[in-house]
Amino acid sequence: YAVMGAGSFVLGAFSGVIADTVSITRNVYCLKADYKGFAKYAFVLIQTVLTIVFNKEGLIGYLPLVAACIYTLFLGVSDLKKFKTAFMFTQILWAIYDFIHLNIVAGIFDIIAVITNLISIKRIIDDERKQ
Repeated sequence: YAVMGAGSFVLGAFSGVIADTVSITRNVYCLKADYKGFAKYAFVLIQTVLTIVFNKEGLIGYLPLVAACIYTLFLGVSDLKKFKTAFMFTQILWAIYDFIHLNIVAGIFDIIAVITNLISIKRIIDDERKQ
């Protein structure tokens, strides 16, 4: 997230910087503490407030907010298909945001993440059918 945030900073994609910074904090918290209920909503609230206050990109600046909030809420979901589907949706939002800001490398990785998760979901479904 630090590298992605630095790239967003250089490209002037400041809503992306906010999302990446909060994500770093969230991930460190997840390593140290129980990540459920209150913590999830606290990170969504922090993300939302910071984006509303500092967003200067118009509606496009809210794409990282939506992506980060969805991802935050789906962290820890036991149904892997639901988590991967939510992750794919967030990566599509990030791909749009990254390509708009000409962050081509990040956009390509976003697309690759969507494709690999589609493959993974298909494999999970195939395995479920075999059982």
